[in-house]
Amino acid sequence: MKVLIVTTSQPSINPRMRKAADACAAAGHHVLVLYSFCTRWASESDRQIFVQKRWDVEQIGGDPELQWWTYHLTRALRRIDEAFIGSAASMCRAYPAFFRKGIGWKPDIVIGHNPGTLGLLSAFKAALGVPVFFDAEDFHRGEVHRDSKHARRIQELEDKAIPQLTAMTAASPLIAQEYSQLYPQAPVLNIQNTFPKALQQKEPTTRFDASGRLRLVWFSQVVGLDRGLEEFLKGMAIAKDVPISLSIVGTCSDQVQAILQGLVSSSAHKVRFYPLMPEPELFRFIQNHDIGLALEVPTVRNRDLCLTNKVFAYTLCGCSLLLSRTSSQVDFFKRHPQIGHLIDLEHPIEIAKVLTQVSSHPDTLLEQRRAAWTLGNDMYNWDLEGPKLVKWVESWASQLRNRR
Repeated sequence: MKVLIVTTSQPSINPRMRKAADACAAAGHHVLVLYSFCTRWASESDRQIFVQKRWDVEQIGGDPELQWWTYHLTRALRRIDEAFIGSAASMCRAYPAFFRKGIGWKPDIVIGHNPGTLGLLSAFKAALGVPVFFDAEDFHRGEVHRDSKHARRIQELEDKAIPQLTAMTAASPLIAQEYSQLYPQAPVLNIQNTFPKALQQKEPTTRFDASGRLRLVWFSQVVGLDRGLEEFLKGMAIAKDVPISLSIVGTCSDQVQAILQGLVSSSAHKVRFYPLMPEPELFRFIQNHDIGLALEVPTVRNRDLCLTNKVFAYTLCGCSLLLSRTSSQVDFFKRHPQIGHLIDLEHPIEIAKVLTQVSSHPDTLLEQRRAAWTLGNDMYNWDLEGPKLVKWVESWASQLRNRR
């Protein structure tokens, strides 16, 4: 089949979209990815990804370097639409070009990533009559405060488009549950935000480093002050006698770095910052740590429901996990209590107690790391999730063909 994947982001910013494209291509389907430019730093990473891809790709709507005029024209048109019309095109720069290219390619299936593609999916279904699917990596209307203008626009778009979809996938059980309750006419399958098993590192066999220091790691594309790091560092400061090394990976401003470093008060604690890394390098880096931090702060609904790829990166690398108490992470921990500890970011003393306990029981920590590694090996990897996605899409496509 010809599988069209559309995203309003760039491939290097959207690993979940890339994994979907890889899975469909590996199953023998002809895949075309249409994307739009977002930020300059991602363009070089995109070029590296394109060297190894097994799918076709095309940028829509230009970019500031090679297609300056097209890029700025489509930005201006989107802003006009947002200000005066408020159609689905206001959420998708170069909406008409996306639609023309997609229609011209004549796909058998269309999959959309990011909420800006919801209007496109409705249009593709009306024009082509093919199955259309949306992947909810987040609970999109809950990514910002519910009374904001952006949240209302997302809700309006979801209310209009999702009932017309063939089906959906979602990146956590609780996100899938939420969308199922809102739109029972659009079946939802949970596809965990895991990584390929090829990235899995060796099973851990040692306790701590030579100095007995606890090695902690946290990563994201952007290091911010709303990610739970401040709260964790305040708790870490109370455990002042526990030797700890914390690695923070991601794009980080000097201001944010200074604020976070300013929370380190013990000579036994070291915090080091590292730039973004390609996935293979990142996983090799993570494996040299004992504990991975999953520090979601439920200030908005999505943060409470999401189960991010951090969890699955840590398990593949054989790290024990410290998970903050969001609904989704509590649910995950209840199913797999052998892989680490829950912590409450609002209670720094509790964080300190957990760090002290972990440091005092290295054999238990090693058992948790091995349990996490086994979980990644046996249950949570893209080698299992990818085929589930392909089978789900193919089954719906087959059902619709049989009805014609």
